[in-house]
Amino acid sequence: MDEGLLSRGSEGVEISATTSYAALPPGHTEQPTAKSWRACAVLAVSVLLSMSTWLSASVVLPYLEAYFRIDEDDAPLLTISVQLGFVVCAVAQAIVQLPDRCNCRRLMCAGGLVACVANLAMLACRAFWHALVARFFTGVAMALIYPPSTKVLATWFAARRGFAMSFLVGAISPGSALPNLVKAMPGGAGLWESRRGFVLLTVVTTGLTLVGAVMPVALLGDGPFPFPASTKFRASNLLKIARNGPGMLVIAAYCGHNWELYGAWSSIPSFFAAGVFGARAAAVLAFLAITMGGVAAVVLGQCGDAYGRAKFCVACSLVSCACDVAVGLCGAAAPKAATAALVLVWGFFLVPDSPQYSTLITELFEPELVGTALVLTQALGYVCTMPSIYLIPKLAEVPGVRWRWTFASLAPGAALAVACMLRLDASQRREGRMALSTQEAA
Repeated sequence: MDEGLLSRGSEGVEISATTSYAALPPGHTEQPTAKSWRACAVLAVSVLLSMSTWLSASVVLPYLEAYFRIDEDDAPLLTISVQLGFVVCAVAQAIVQLPDRCNCRRLMCAGGLVACVANLAMLACRAFWHALVARFFTGVAMALIYPPSTKVLATWFAARRGFAMSFLVGAISPGSALPNLVKAMPGGAGLWESRRGFVLLTVVTTGLTLVGAVMPVALLGDGPFPFPASTKFRASNLLKIARNGPGMLVIAAYCGHNWELYGAWSSIPSFFAAGVFGARAAAVLAFLAITMGGVAAVVLGQCGDAYGRAKFCVACSLVSCACDVAVGLCGAAAPKAATAALVLVWGFFLVPDSPQYSTLITELFEPELVGTALVLTQALGYVCTMPSIYLIPKLAEVPGVRWRWTFASLAPGAALAVACMLRLDASQRREGRMALSTQEAA
């Protein structure tokens, strides 16, 4: 890896030996243009619409449970099958290095079309395993949309890349929370428990996904800071990724982050519903708690650019780790208003470090490997979501654990992220001092 002096550009971005792979041309401190922000907006809306099928099944879960005659223990499999499809597709993309060999805007379009077909296939399912297969291919489609979108966005931003990435992630949080808002609508409960509601939701989300699929190819071109394309498959590229120490620290931190984030997102609605809140109030609070993460990603998005990404990730993870333990204890003893406020704070700090991990990946790996590194990061991260999504409801039923201690099982994920980012920050500082000493000696 090329050595370079640890310094700060106009946006305060630390450039060191561990960030010398960023695809930043000589004028990289130049401010993003209006066209760059337009591209950011198009990508954010496209991802939000294209991924509307991801958690749509949770809106009509009561109907699906009755239709397929499954119990509450089997219902999480509908979500886990999506996560599994995402992981399988992301791993396959990483192995063949697809995002570095193909146009990522076209991959996003293809993913959106696959999502449309998989979503409509749910209407034809007659057995539970049919639905699991359809949801699996929904996950496959999501892996063709989200990781490539982060690479496309990176080509539009040299400076303020972390802030731009925050808008992309910020668009996902409200989409993930939307099912809870739908449940809270007056008269919504009866509609979403019927076949009519299921068909309506499927048709609407399919239409939204189709619009999102077309947007990257119809409204966007390639950005002014492209990553070099890789025309051939090279197995050695995977070894290069594995041997990139700083990059692997980011991947490990992202895995811990996802363990915590999706374990929390999937169980916050149940936590509120199990307390003293009514069903509608629980749904509204769950929507607000999850959406707060998207708000935080945008509001705090510039902090990573200004003060260092590793430091920012450490700060967010420390707060969320404390909340992992405090939420259950507060819910067991504190007034419900205090519990709701704490969960909103928790939701606020769960998300804003997420775009910084993706940004670090675009900076720490060789430009021709960035796409592969991004999908590999997403694949490993989403592997870690499946056990936490499945285990949290189980732990909440264990006597002596219940909700009082269940969320504490998410704290090790945040702790792993803190440990990895502290080590990365120390490594960047050490290499910067060494480079400075070398320059002074010369």
